[in-house]
Amino acid sequence: MQAAIALGGYLIPHANAAFDEMGADPEMDAARYVLEWLLSRGIEKISKRDLFEGTKGQFKRVKELEPALAVLEEHGYVRETKADREGPGRKPSPVYEVNPYSHISHNPQNTPRRDVLANTANTAKGYAPHEDAHEPEPTGGESVADIPF
Repeated sequence: MQAAIALGGYLIPHANAAFDEMGADPEMDAARYVLEWLLSRGIEKISKRDLFEGTKGQFKRVKELEPALAVLEEHGYVRETKADREGPGRKPSPVYEVNPYSHISHNPQNTPRRDVLANTANTAKGYAPHEDAHEPEPTGGESVADIPF
């Protein structure tokens, strides 16, 4: 029984990767589309309304876009910020900032560059170490997607 449990530990990531390749999760596919759309245009900040307008070919309603944004937000690729406008009139559309480190490879088999990984983690926490400070070594299992900004 212990051998079967150990074997399952090896096979679960493989099964998840296979399901991912098959497109078994439409929310994840939609999130990939939105992220690629944002990165290909170099967008740093965008309103939900403008994002929907730009991706109308993929999403027929704003409601169809929301699960993709939720996945991207959960994985740290985007975050919702305060709208720039205050005052009377129509409620402003939510604004999303794109993680500046999202352009780094999303392939978990690629080893992240240590300087980028350490700086990303520290920047995310608002920490800027002295030049002489020793940065912790990554363990190799980190992915830039797992680092919030």
